[in-house]
Amino acid sequence: FPGGYMQSFEAPVGAVMRGENALQIGAATLEAKREWQPFTFTTNVSQARGELVWAGYGITAPELGHDDYAGLDVKGKIVLVAAHFPEEPDTHSPFRAPSAFRYGEWRNKAMNARDHGALAMIAVRDDWNHPGGNDALPPWRGAVSSRAGIAVAQATAGALKRAGVDVSALAAAVKPRKPSSKALGVQVALAVGVEQEV
Repeated sequence: FPGGYMQSFEAPVGAVMRGENALQIGAATLEAKREWQPFTFTTNVSQARGELVWAGYGITAPELGHDDYAGLDVKGKIVLVAAHFPEEPDTHSPFRAPSAFRYGEWRNKAMNARDHGALAMIAVRDDWNHPGGNDALPPWRGAVSSRAGIAVAQATAGALKRAGVDVSALAAAVKPRKPSSKALGVQVALAVGVEQEV
């Protein structure tokens, strides 16, 4: 424009899985795009290795009296967290308040895991709260998003069970204000490559 300055810049328009994308839980190697996939807001890692730790719903909400990380050491470990929030079907749950919606968002859970020192986060859908679900991964949309600061991926409950981790049984023990987080004694190796296209 007249009298102004123009400068070119690159703007990402999409994200693609590129490079190494691999997930091993215990002795089970999970199949990318069918049993697991990274989130587009993941940070790329060539190799994240650590013990798998069940961190419930991955929520730290002091104003609601709930902290899945209370008494839990996840530094240098990989956390497993469930979608949404505990006792989701309860219409009186404090997590249903609009001011608490953020606690159910994947990005919020990832940032919380990062802030507690986790190397990576593996997410799983809470099909026990949504009967009739098919345990499939959501379609890869390739949406552009800023990086979370740790590797973040989603796995199916079936793949986790094949690896010896029964998520629905772990989730059954979680109550509001009474988390049941614990180390699972299972080793995980994760490599993630997501490239943003311009």
